[in-house]
Amino acid sequence: MAKFREPSIGRYYSEAPQITADGVRSWITRGRNFAVIYSEGEAGAKIADRFVDEQMVYMVEGRLRITAGEDQAVLDGESLAILPPGTSEIELLQAGALVQIVTDAEAVAGLAPNAATYGDGAPEVTPTQPWPMPVGCYQLRTYALPGYYASGGMVNAFRTRKLMVCPYPRFLEPRDETALTPHAHQDFEQASIALEGEWVHHLRVPWTPNRNDWRPDAHVEVDSPSTTIIPAGIVHTSQGIAGEGMRLLDAFSPPRVDFSQRPGVVRNADDYPMPAELAVA
Repeated sequence: MAKFREPSIGRYYSEAPQITADGVRSWITRGRNFAVIYSEGEAGAKIADRFVDEQMVYMVEGRLRITAGEDQAVLDGESLAILPPGTSEIELLQAGALVQIVTDAEAVAGLAPNAATYGDGAPEVTPTQPWPMPVGCYQLRTYALPGYYASGGMVNAFRTRKLMVCPYPRFLEPRDETALTPHAHQDFEQASIALEGEWVHHLRVPWTPNRNDWRPDAHVEVDSPSTTIIPAGIVHTSQGIAGEGMRLLDAFSPPRVDFSQRPGVVRNADDYPMPAELAVA
């Protein structure tokens, strides 16, 4: 058995959706601890469901009204929302697209075409244990992203008890190929969700003493929209190569400790505290 898991790639621009209902088409790609749901819908379309855990909703384009319990909010422009567990409804006030990030506890994760990839439980990935309860308990929270981008910093992370997303502002020029950032995560996966432009995800399997584990480098070319699940332990870096604007969203579960320990990186840290034993003195 190979030491390293193969990446999963959902090319939504050329693949049939897993769900088509009520004016909405949805594609699903899962990791060990989470699932990505990319949806496109007509004006007036609604996405209603009941979730076990919190979910994160990123508005790609359009205008949304979100109802969660007794809370309601309208998302304009590039925005992120965190919805509490329970019943929720997302109404598209304009034709548009959105991304939902949910935990593996949700039934929708089982609809992903790559679900069988995790039939062995992915023992190389650390299972998600919930972080502390949010301040003020569960509630609908929204974040207008341009303001965070304007305040500086390359990485803008937002977390819940079990999830983390890192939205990036549009890149207007292809990434400098002399300044890439290859790195690996030893015990967690990364979902790189391409929302605009053309991308290459460069992937390298590290050598081990067993040559049978070695694999050729992969340079995965994807258009948008798409999701690439980068396995734990794989050296990787992403490069925008073409498009009037190149936009990427990264998702993780559990929340990244390294980002959480860097001051100012997690923009909603006041809403979602990290475990006391992980805090930097």
